[in-house]
Amino acid sequence: GEELDFDPSAYDVMHSFHADWPCLSFAVLPDDLGNGRTKPPFGATLIAGTQASQPSENKLLCMKLSKLSRVKHDDDDDMDDDDDDDEEEDGHAGRG
Repeated sequence: GEELDFDPSAYDVMHSFHADWPCLSFAVLPDDLGNGRTKPPFGATLIAGTQASQPSENKLLCMKLSKLSRVKHDDDDDMDDDDDDDEEEDGHAGRG
């Protein structure tokens, strides 16, 4: 099959995580932190159902993603400014 390469320039935020079984879709739960957030760190709560090989092994997953940072782009000088702000606030830049 075709192998796809990761191109970090295509993403502003990229994070990977693992579930024991595939999930065909997921839902993002709304929160009280406001719409249209543009400054990191970002966060989200996701709900998904697994597709296990045996129905008794299926799970309903609630995943809380937090402290998500922007992907560093070589040509984005302003990205460094965002990370400096994070480092000043909590002493750790880009930890997720």
